[in-house]
Amino acid sequence: MISGWNSTPPLEAAEICRANGGYPALIRRMREDSCGPTKIEEIKNCDVPTTPTEIRSFMGLAGYYRRFILNFSKIALPLPKLTQKSEPFVRTQKQKEAFQTLKQRLCNVPILTLPEGNDDFVVYCDASTQGLGCVLMQKEKVIAYASRQLKIHKKNYMTHDL
Repeated sequence: MISGWNSTPPLEAAEICRANGGYPALIRRMREDSCGPTKIEEIKNCDVPTTPTEIRSFMGLAGYYRRFILNFSKIALPLPKLTQKSEPFVRTQKQKEAFQTLKQRLCNVPILTLPEGNDDFVVYCDASTQGLGCVLMQKEKVIAYASRQLKIHKKNYMTHDL
């Protein structure tokens, strides 16, 4: 029996586990979605990035699981600035805090609910001068989070025009 299931897992999940030799990176249960324990361990053991390449690598990993993290873009905002070739690689306290916050949120990801049939969906939206964010919900349960930073030219728009 795999922990997290009250009984034996569905056949497809058992096949995935056997094929990978362990747990899958993304676990899909009957009505839930979450980050797998192997990825959580990988994230916990991740050292502070010291080069632009390491930051890109971490952002790629974190970006894959962004739908689990509320305000992902807002938290990650300081990190991509370190990867720009025109900017010198100088880590500030803001960037260290952003990395630690993302790492902590990735290790404590919520379990998201999978959509059920054609029941009503609700989208809660938020906009600021830095970015956009939304939460997709069904029956008062979170299905997914989404967010992104604004492009430079869109930062001049009023928030209700975004």
